[in-house]
Amino acid sequence: MAYANSRVLVDNSEFQVRVKYGLRKAATAIAGGASSGTAAIDTKREALAKAVLEGGGYQDFLETLAALETTNTDEGVDTAIASIWNDMAGVTLADSP
Repeated sequence: MAYANSRVLVDNSEFQVRVKYGLRKAATAIAGGASSGTAAIDTKREALAKAVLEGGGYQDFLETLAALETTNTDEGVDTAIASIWNDMAGVTLADSP
């Protein structure tokens, strides 16, 4: 997908709604989920979940998902959000035991 096409996807209202719902779904699951067993990772993941549930982080996710050529389907958006959550939360290899 060309960069111009990514911009079209970012501006697509249907894609925007899918991303918003997908983010809230993921954030709710992470905020109420089980611990990974690594405090540094959990802290970053939960901080992002809290920010999303409070209305933040949406634009960054929207643009990143479009750049990654996410398919404009519920499943495509959910899968893409799950695949980049740790990156967007700032989790690094140094956080792993």
